[in-house]
Amino acid sequence: MSKSLLLCVVLILGIMILVLIGQTGIQQARLEMVSLQFDRMQQQKLDLAARQAQLDREKQGLLLQNQQMQQHLASWQVAYQQERARSQRLQAMNAVTVQLAAFNWSGLFWLGLVGVLTIAIVVVAVFAIARHYVLNPSNAYHERLEEAATDDPWASREYRRLAIQKARQIEQWERQSVLAYWHPHPSSTPSYQETTSLNPYQR
Repeated sequence: MSKSLLLCVVLILGIMILVLIGQTGIQQARLEMVSLQFDRMQQQKLDLAARQAQLDREKQGLLLQNQQMQQHLASWQVAYQQERARSQRLQAMNAVTVQLAAFNWSGLFWLGLVGVLTIAIVVVAVFAIARHYVLNPSNAYHERLEEAATDDPWASREYRRLAIQKARQIEQWERQSVLAYWHPHPSSTPSYQETTSLNPYQR
């Protein structure tokens, strides 16, 4: 009776030991699996960090490329504006050229020719009239001098004659000066002589 009881106790203890050993093995296996999962997660974390760093580098590269593209785009826009302004200038020059080509240059030439001829005719006419009055002066000036001398009750007859003679000499000298200016010649130099004679017919 005692042997069978002891055998049962030993058997129960053996079973309990086997159960404990099995649980310990299972827990060890679980720990190893958890450790492997942790290592795997750490590796994934490192991989993710490396990927993130690579993505950051790619992002910086893309930002740099974007800035370069913006600069190129700005330079292209400036070049486009310059080319557009040049094209507009060329179009304006072409329009002016077309207008000049369509302009009636023959009419303008004849109009200018008529204007030049008109000015020349006016100048010649004025010169001819001035020369006529210089070469053929009127006697109205002498008549006015004689009337003024006659109206002066205080002037003597000899004084009036001398004044008229001097006025005629001065007029002759002025006429000679004008002729010498328009037709310079050594023999045409005017000369003025002082008259002291009371004879009105002495020049």
